[in-house]
Amino acid sequence: MPMGYSTITVSDKIRLVECSEFGNFNRDIVMDFLRMVQQNFYLWLGGQPEDERYCVIIYHDKYPMCIKCGSNHIIQLCTHDNYWCQWVYQFSHEYCHHLINGPSGNGVRGMMWFEETVCELASIHNLYEMVLFCTASPNKIRLRYAQAVQDYLYAHLLSLQPSRQYTCGEFLSLHTEELAQPVYHREIYSGIASYMLPLFLANPNLWKIILHFGDMRRWPSLEALFRHLQDTADDSYSLSLCKLQKLLLG
Repeated sequence: MPMGYSTITVSDKIRLVECSEFGNFNRDIVMDFLRMVQQNFYLWLGGQPEDERYCVIIYHDKYPMCIKCGSNHIIQLCTHDNYWCQWVYQFSHEYCHHLINGPSGNGVRGMMWFEETVCELASIHNLYEMVLFCTASPNKIRLRYAQAVQDYLYAHLLSLQPSRQYTCGEFLSLHTEELAQPVYHREIYSGIASYMLPLFLANPNLWKIILHFGDMRRWPSLEALFRHLQDTADDSYSLSLCKLQKLLLG
């Protein structure tokens, strides 16, 4: 943690380092939204993972990232002020990496592109939940914000519409060479995530797959990864996992 900075307790596992770069944000509401993301994951996963690490949220002026620090994590966010959708979008993605708890660094190799896709999916799914969270809230500020969240979500999904002219398998085939490159292709990850979203909305227990990812760089192919995921699945999502495999691999 940077010296001379105070922290805000988000939960027993998360602290946020206060700094001027985060701007002038409504502290109570931002903390509520960060806790919402954490509680959504706990609900989807069937409880708090026993081996969940601690994480500290800090500001970074270029890009969000989850970095291993000893046995714990530092989550970098580059949002500020009351851009609440941006807070949720960025934190959801990095918190998903935090829960997966794979090794940091070493680039986008193996099936890291699929982990990145699932973390993009986490952002979209939590925006869906954010609409419901705001609509059901007794807090008048959050209630008024529900339409803005919905507009943000729909604008993001609309930006992914060009990919929808293909089946998911076709879309993957079109981008096979790019996904094999050791570089990030967030537009492709988001496009694949948009295909996957309905299955996760229909059965949020599918999120349990992230508990079995481990080091995604060790899997040589999507087929090998899914063989492992099928072997570790339980009855709450095994059928949905088959549907996901069929969606991606045909």
